[in-house]
This record gives sequence, C-alpha cells and structure tokens, in this order.
Amino acid sequence: MLPYLFVFAISIFSTYLAQLCYNRNNKFLFVLFSAVAILTPALLAGFRDSGIGTDTKVYVDDIWNQFKHINSWGQFYKYYIDEDFDDIEFVYLVLNYIASLFGRDVGLIYFLSNFVVVLLIYLAAFDNRERVSMWFIMFVFLFGYYNQSLNLVRQSIALAMGVYFFKYLENKQWIKLIISLIIIKYTHNTGIFYIGFVGAYLLAVGKYKLKPLILLITLFCSVFIFLYFDFIVGFFVLSGILPQKFLYYLSGDEVDYTSLFIFHFIISMILLIIYIYNSKSDQKEELLSYAFLNLLGSILILTSLVSIWSFRVAFYFLFLSECLFLPRAFYIMKEKYKLEYLLMLVVTIFLIVTVWYKVIIVNNDNDTYPYNSEFLESF
Repeated sequence: MLPYLFVFAISIFSTYLAQLCYNRNNKFLFVLFSAVAILTPALLAGFRDSGIGTDTKVYVDDIWNQFKHINSWGQFYKYYIDEDFDDIEFVYLVLNYIASLFGRDVGLIYFLSNFVVVLLIYLAAFDNRERVSMWFIMFVFLFGYYNQSLNLVRQSIALAMGVYFFKYLENKQWIKLIISLIIIKYTHNTGIFYIGFVGAYLLAVGKYKLKPLILLITLFCSVFIFLYFDFIVGFFVLSGILPQKFLYYLSGDEVDYTSLFIFHFIISMILLIIYIYNSKSDQKEELLSYAFLNLLGSILILTSLVSIWSFRVAFYFLFLSECLFLPRAFYIMKEKYKLEYLLMLVVTIFLIVTVWYKVIIVNNDNDTYPYNSEFLESF
C-alpha cells in the first residue's frame, strides 16, 4: 500500500505546485513539477513485476514477447496484416512497437502504456486549469482509476483519450471528434461505447422544453440495456463493429458490483447537491448535465448483474464524469459557498480514499496489491 500512497502524494502535490507556478508565470518550475507529477505514477507502473494487474499475464506479456522478434516497422505491419496479434487493436500495438525500439524489457511497455494514460489525464487537467483545481483531477484519477489502469491496460488508454478528447465534443469540433472516436475505437474495441456517452452528453446539454423530465425518463429507459443486453452486443458483433470475443459479454457469468454502484451513486448525489446549491446560477444547466451523466453511468455499472464483463461499458461515462466533471462542479461550488465546498470536499476525499482502500487493498480487485518490483528491491 505504501508505494501507491507515496507516489500518489508526490504526483498530487506536484500537480498542485505546477498549477501554482503556472499562475505565477514560472514556466520552468511548472514544467519541472508537471514532469514529476506525470512520471512518478508511470515509473511505478513501469517498474512493477508481471502479475501486478491481471491483464499483464492475460495479454500484455504475450504481445510483448512477439515484439522481441520484430526488428522493423515493415515486419511489424506484416504481422498485423497477417493477424498474428489476433484481435489486439492497432494503436496499442503501435505503442508496443515504439517501446520495443528502446529495448526488450517488458517494463518498457508497462511504463509507456501507463505514461500515455497519466499524460492524457494531466493534459486534460491543464486544458481545464481555469475551471478546476488540477490537483483534484489527479487525485480522483489516482485513487479512483490508477490501479485499474495497471490491469485494464488498453481500455484505460482509451478511457484517458475519452477524457482528453472531450474538449472536441464540448467545443463542437466535429471533425476532430470523429477522428478522436476512430482513434479510441482502434485503441480498444469497447471504445465504440464512447458514442453512447456522446449521445447522452448532447441530450444532457441540449436546450429544450421539459428537459429535467426527459432526462429522468432517459434514466428509467436505461433499464432496457439489461433487458436487451444480449441483443445489443450480438448486433455489434454480427455487424463487425466488435470482434467475436465480445460474445463473452453475453449474459451468463455475473458479478455483484452493487457496492460500487452505491459509491458512484453517492458521487452522483454529491453532484446533484452542488446543482441544487447553484440552481439559480448561470452554471445550473452544466451542473445538471454532470449529475445526469454520472447517474447514468452508475446505473450502467449494474449491467454486471447480467454479465461479468459488461460493466466496462459504464466506465466510458464514469471515468470522464468523475475525473473531469466532479472537479469542475467543486470549482463552481468554491466560488460562492466556500464553507460548504470545504465540507463536501473533505467528505468526497474521505469517501474516495476509503473505497480505494476497500477495493484495491482489501478486495485486491485488479490484482495490483501488494505491489512488487524486483527492480526496486535490487537497490
């Protein structure tokens, strides 16, 4: 547990100092602290032993072993065309190729894949620096999703892309958004579900009559995902959008993530409380959309009651909502209700850390605890 807490503390505090230095026009220290904030979590990921994260043994190590025998781009591309990598997505394979140019140690892909995730989250925080406290975005990511990124490697890259590319959706830069959707899809096949988030976001921010009622009806209608889950997944597989391995997502094996649903539901209620406090402000529509999208993601996580793998769909809502929208909402709250802001911030931080301890340390979800590193132990 201590390696994670130590690195998280360094990264979060460095992010705080980086934003402080940027606001004071000290660009050198801003770059220095930013580098520390990004590199410390990425290096922790790079130095870990195989097995820290279930998917390291499921596919990460196997794919990397293939790249040990690849010596050129042409050879790599031939492997890809011949489908020697099975259905592993192209963007992730390119990351493996880039990492293989620097050596043959598997830690290189552990580092690079996580570096991309942390970098994208940090860049999103920087892009929103006038609307958030950057350190809070890093806090939510590190305690909420970092350990998951050591396991769900490819999907975590796609999710981080979703956070960073959100600016194209928000600013209605449609061509860039379409290109972003393609990149996300070719990073992890589940990226196709990001389109669902796009649709839900446009519904949430649109201006029309009876909007709260329509959003409420949408939440109730989301229950049809449970009733027609097999049909939805089967359609995507048969149409070629998803590979056949996603037939594993069909109903059958299941897992009870009710406790996680409760956690994300509480986060949704926190967003709703912030909306109520600011119901007469200019940001009320923005805050309502944040609460709606997080609540929709919370409901979607209950698809785990249908299929053991299907809960991943919810991540395309929750990852972005909690890493970006939650800090934005708190920043709005901070402007007018400082005491209430501080109280809710403390409660939220305590809640997130407590859930991290329960899920990661006690339950050892994602198989990332205890942290082991032969490299670090050699010193």
